[in-house]
Amino acid sequence: MHTERTKLFLDIDGVLLGKANGRIALARGASKFLRFVTAHFDCYWLTTHCQGNANTAQTYLRPYVCKGLFETIKMIKPTCFNVLKTDALPKNGVFFWVDDRPLASELKFLEDNGLVSCLIRVDTYTNAEGLLECLDYLQRQFCLTTSDTPVIASKT
Repeated sequence: MHTERTKLFLDIDGVLLGKANGRIALARGASKFLRFVTAHFDCYWLTTHCQGNANTAQTYLRPYVCKGLFETIKMIKPTCFNVLKTDALPKNGVFFWVDDRPLASELKFLEDNGLVSCLIRVDTYTNAEGLLECLDYLQRQFCLTTSDTPVIASKT
């Protein structure tokens, strides 16, 4: 039996990239986070740095990542949207969107479609631990089956 992996949509600036000593840098825990999500989720770029071509996101991140991590980010698929990132999101179902500053109209879309719980707000510019907190959240929300497909943990 084949089950699809849960989709996870990733922003770059303010999520994977934060600040260290006032300069843009790979966010604390980004390597661990990226290795976990690419191993257990169906990952997509949801960023202005990727408009239908994952190579642009990869090129943007290249100065911040080592060779091994660069191979990991190559596993992330592209998305395309015009103005609103929510144009690239599923209209229903279980998915996660990790973003630092969604627009008010994007938040309204999530609310109108009952998808507010799909958004994980992470701002590594203001909270250096944000990505590690997100990783912890994803690990707690899901238990992994033997097929490595995230399954919602039951609330007992």
